Amino acid sequence: MDYRAQDFRTVAATEGHFDVVIDTMGASSYAACRHALTPTGRFATLMASARSLWDMAATALMGRQRAAVSVALPSPAAFEAVRALADDGALRPVIDRTFPIDQIREAHAHVEAGGVHGAVVIEVSAAPLRLAPLRTAS
Repeated sequence: MDYRAQDFRTVAATEGHFDVVIDTMGASSYAACRHALTPTGRFATLMASARSLWDMAATALMGRQRAAVSVALPSPAAFEAVRALADDGALRPVIDRTFPIDQIREAHAHVEAGGVHGAVVIEVSAAPLRLAPLRTAS
């Protein structure tokens, strides 16, 4: 499903629920996604927050759905399994926009403005980086 063209919650309501919803940007929550999950579905986020940790604890105690927070793969075998999926083309990154490293401020402004659909990539080249001096409040 291309989430840029369709809202997954609408798809779930009309075509069937999802076994897994993965939020890689911290743009959603278990509460916003739970109705799109199957009865034993899983919501995973890569963005740890007080709310996501609460959701993880609460779903471990109640119901069959689960919320999880993960910021790293648990073992080399798990990494290899994900790498194999990527090598087979089963995982495709969605890139919203790419910025060169010298436009890092613009990249942050783009993300903070909202509406980002996918990763914002910062290209780092072999060229030396020229940093502007920090401005201090007077």
